Amino acid sequence: VKYSGDCKLNEIASVTSGCQACEAGSVPVKNVCQQCPVGKFVDAQTYTCKSCPVGTFQTIAFDVK
Repeated sequence: VKYSGDCKLNEIASVTSGCQACEAGSVPVKNVCQQCPVGKFVDAQTYTCKSCPVGTFQTIAFDVK
């Protein structure tokens, strides 16, 4: 059995298949992949949802740009 501490930053632990990467636009939160909402994006270094910088916007939920 894998534990979330054994997985990479963008992965969740799965009892049946070890670590599983979250889909693009999603981040691991308490071992569940959650989509970033409109107005936020996935920070590729920390795999957390961050607010869009001033002067930019995100109109599509769970997008990666």
